[in-house]
Amino acid sequence: MGGVIMRQKNPYRSSFLVEVLAVWLFLMAVSVVLYRQAPQMLSSQISRDVFSGWSIAPPPSYPELFVGQLGMFGSLLEDRPQIPARIIIPRIKVDAVVEAVGVTSEGAMDASKRRDVVSWFQLGARPGESGSSVMAGHYGLRNKVGSVFDNLHALRVGDVIIVEGASGSAVTFSVKESRRYSANDDAESVFGIHDGIARLNLITCEGAWDEGAQQYTKRLVVFTEKQ
Repeated sequence: MGGVIMRQKNPYRSSFLVEVLAVWLFLMAVSVVLYRQAPQMLSSQISRDVFSGWSIAPPPSYPELFVGQLGMFGSLLEDRPQIPARIIIPRIKVDAVVEAVGVTSEGAMDASKRRDVVSWFQLGARPGESGSSVMAGHYGLRNKVGSVFDNLHALRVGDVIIVEGASGSAVTFSVKESRRYSANDDAESVFGIHDGIARLNLITCEGAWDEGAQQYTKRLVVFTEKQ
């Protein structure tokens, strides 16, 4: 009578598979953390360069770094605020489309070429997210037509700003203060504050037109916080 051959499982193979799975889970968790922190890291990197002539290489757009690798961990990111699509400022009668921008080859925050559109700095926080979300709008006349942030200076403490996402979800901010900067001032306080508060900082130009530099001499920044 033939015997039954029993094949014993290799304990080392099972242990190896467990270790591989543990490493994979760890790497995916790190990817999620880095994805969440990327806006803060990138905005901190360039915050000192946006108002100055210092040149940096534009960093990659952070959402592309890990999204394709997250798999089942993608659900962990669903609580992020939506990418902004529209900004409404009742006090100064602004109801404008928001366009995502990055940095120029000279290291400055880019801006939409349309004077009726507000630019959102997509390498920073999203509106409603912890950290400094930054938007900018043009100022001044061109061909006798005004620009979207011509009246930004009229905002006062307590005024409301509403940012809508593509699906219509809204985040509301209230004005805390306004500050004026020279064109080459350090912009750390505008782009680089990460203290756990969801901020939205609005930028436009002010001052006299510098024909040589082809820009205004001052920057007006309105600082707001999520309600």
